[in-house]
Amino acid sequence: MPRNELRTSGVLQSAVIALVLGALLDEVRDPSAVQAWPYWLGGYALLAATLPWLAGGIERTETGLRAVAILGVAGALPWALAACWLAPTPYRALCIGAWTLVAAWGLLAVVALGRRLLANDAA
Repeated sequence: MPRNELRTSGVLQSAVIALVLGALLDEVRDPSAVQAWPYWLGGYALLAATLPWLAGGIERTETGLRAVAILGVAGALPWALAACWLAPTPYRALCIGAWTLVAAWGLLAVVALGRRLLANDAA
């Protein structure tokens, strides 16, 4: 599988997992009801979203504004929604993980915007 497809599918897997976890755990308020499986699934989602990006370099086509916007809609938006759902639950670590992925996307967006601005200044 080409690297860019693996990166995209990892983000999509992670977003689906985040939405499922957020929806399923939204009603949990009792700390004694906390289970281990959401942490395992959340850990997999974190790895699925980050490991393909950490393996190898990032190509210029992957930091284009269009590609980053698509990743924002497909990944960062569901992660932010899941983080909001998980915030009042005892699964605070999953909420922090989701916000961390949103922040990683934000960093990628800043890099993409910076490259775009530098390319416009050079032209």
